[in-house]
Amino acid sequence: MGKYDEYKRQWYFRKKQRNKRVCSCGKDFFSKGNKCGSCAAKERSKKFPPPSQKGKRRSYMDGEKNPNYKDGSYKVTFALRNCPEYKTWRSNIFKQDSYVCQKCFKSGGKLQADHFPKLFSELLREFKIKTYEEGRDCTELWKAKGQTLCIKCHRLKDRIFYGNQHTNN
Repeated sequence: MGKYDEYKRQWYFRKKQRNKRVCSCGKDFFSKGNKCGSCAAKERSKKFPPPSQKGKRRSYMDGEKNPNYKDGSYKVTFALRNCPEYKTWRSNIFKQDSYVCQKCFKSGGKLQADHFPKLFSELLREFKIKTYEEGRDCTELWKAKGQTLCIKCHRLKDRIFYGNQHTNN
């Protein structure tokens, strides 16, 4: 072992001693932050659910307990957007516009059917639709005007006309 290697070893040891910290649990650690690895892991487990619970529903956030709850209208909107009539309406809009974005005239790609000039939620309010059955039976809802937009143009349109927030009711 040469003189340089000895100097390098001592430098590394001094550097490590400089970065040495003591956790609140009493353990020494050398990493950045203010907690040792085991305390940091315990803290993370409080914030994030373990892998066995990932993707499972949290009952304490269901329905009226959720801060974003609005009279159950989200369930109706979600159900109507997944019903066969909505899918037919959507495909009719795409066919009407020949699968071309009506803003940038881009053909194909990821296209979306946009309710225009009114939002889907505004149509639900206008026709006083409160349940899934009322929505499926409302023929005016499925005759509503629409346009084909690419994702980029749809986001831009939503920001311009409705602001950054999206309403669900």
